[in-house]
Amino acid sequence: MTSLPDPRPRLSAMFADLTATVAGIEAECRSLGPALAPSALAHHRPTLYRAVVALGDWINAFLAGDPPPADIQAVKERVTGLIRLWSATGPFFDHSFGKLRGYPGDFETIEIIYNCRPSGATLPALIFDDFYLHTMAARAVRNRLAYLVDRLGAEVRTQAHAGARSVRLLSLGSGPARELALLANDPVFCETAAVTCLDLDQEALSFARERLSGRFDGRVTYLRGNALRFARDPNRPAQPFHIIYAAGLFDYLRPDQATQLIQDCYGLLAPGGRLIIGNFCVELPANEQLLIEWLLEWCLLYRGEEDYRRILAATSFDADKLHFEYEPLRGNLFAVAER
Repeated sequence: MTSLPDPRPRLSAMFADLTATVAGIEAECRSLGPALAPSALAHHRPTLYRAVVALGDWINAFLAGDPPPADIQAVKERVTGLIRLWSATGPFFDHSFGKLRGYPGDFETIEIIYNCRPSGATLPALIFDDFYLHTMAARAVRNRLAYLVDRLGAEVRTQAHAGARSVRLLSLGSGPARELALLANDPVFCETAAVTCLDLDQEALSFARERLSGRFDGRVTYLRGNALRFARDPNRPAQPFHIIYAAGLFDYLRPDQATQLIQDCYGLLAPGGRLIIGNFCVELPANEQLLIEWLLEWCLLYRGEEDYRRILAATSFDADKLHFEYEPLRGNLFAVAER
């Protein structure tokens, strides 16, 4: 039996390169001072990104060799130990890895991604906060916000032009509801939409309520509940919805849970209503997928078009009316189904 080459020297060399890259960015940030540090971060961002994701590529190649669990654990501890030390005190890392609200991807973490203002108590933390906020995954999250604003605005206008006096929307896992705050600037949406925000996190609902206070003439309802049980809740709204959408909820649902929820949504929609499902896409680079899981202990379920075709085939939706849309980076796909 031929033994595989020892991977540790190559890993050591990659860490030496990464350490030198971080040190160089630190030195330039110090020389420029706080006012100009953002320009140094932007200048070196591609170099740092290449160094970190190259590490992700190496790990994926290492795992493809089916190493023993003890070797995997040793590599994981070495990789995560140093980068987590650098990342500590960066707001994105603190929220996502620290699970400050008890789960990954909470509304505060999503707000940090949307705001995209890198910071940290140390220069390495600032450097890595900037890295995390400019990964393809983070940029795709910001792009999905723009997508939702455009898509929901267009859907509501279509329904309004067809004669609907009140267009009912249901946001599943509504989170910080930033898309609704932006849509409040759309006169047709603002005057026509009646929105139900559903979330398990009461603090997320309170945050959204404060953000949307004084908008939509009180036509936003905030419900705390589990999306997987909502269809069977006797206190849910009786009227069917014209639009149901979920920006990031399906990233965490097993196939059986996704199938159940999509079938529930079919029953909650009015005839001709639309279901819009956002999901991190299998096209997101494998190195980023692995780094998100290893560094942040943030496990996501990535899906592609065939995955959603299989899931919807087990529901009442007509597969012929299913189509897919993407944000520009193709890190997020949107499955759009019509009842």
